[in-house]
This record gives sequence, C-alpha cells and structure tokens, in this order.
Amino acid sequence: MSKFLIINNNKYRTLQEEILAFLWDNGNEILMDSDYSKEEIFKHFRFHETCIITIGDNNLLYDSLELDVPNVKMEPQACFSTVICWNLHFSHSGVYSNALPYPHRLFAFKSLELSELLVFFEWCLKMRLFTK
Repeated sequence: MSKFLIINNNKYRTLQEEILAFLWDNGNEILMDSDYSKEEIFKHFRFHETCIITIGDNNLLYDSLELDVPNVKMEPQACFSTVICWNLHFSHSGVYSNALPYPHRLFAFKSLELSELLVFFEWCLKMRLFTK
C-alpha cells in the first residue's frame, strides 16, 4: 500500500476529491491537508515512502508548490527525514513528477478539468499505476 499526502487547494477541490477517490478506491492510504509540516502528519508518514500530491495553475512542479500553496516549501529536507518522498503535480498541461528526472511530465492534459483527469485515471489503470 502506498501513502499519499494531498496538499489542499480549495480552487481545485472537486478535482482533488476525484484524485483522492481514485487513489483510495485502488487501495492506497490518503491524507489531505493544507500544511504538511504539522507534527501529526510527520508521525503518520515517517516510516513510509510518501507521495505528496499538489494541484495548481503552474506547470513547473516546484514553482507551483511555492506559489499556489503558501505553507509548503519543497526542499530536500522538507521530506520526512528517513523516508523517500516523491511528488505528483497536476497542472493545466499535465501531470508532473520528480520520480523520474524532474520535472518530468508523466501525462499530458489539454486543460485541468475532470474529463482530462478521468482519461489519466484510465491510463493509470492500464499501466497498473497507483493500484494494489
């Protein structure tokens, strides 16, 4: 089972709920918060590989984290001390990740909307990504 921390962005609440439902329905553990520096979140994730998920207007993974989510700073030391952290960022042009040489676009979008997100979920199922 993978663990995912979704950084809350109220502008994209509906899309975040769809991402959360997809991950949960496929056997993943999910936590959603607006500030992942809180101690209870660190305790919850400290012994697990964790994916931090963001959604925003910018295409660049780290710029988006700093601009769209003011309480989050993505620096190497920001990840939980002895845990592998990686990121997924959903933007208007696609899904980006630092799991590969970053920022790498995993999937292209025409726009950041539900229909594009559903196509991404179908692709994930075909590729067996984020499933148990």
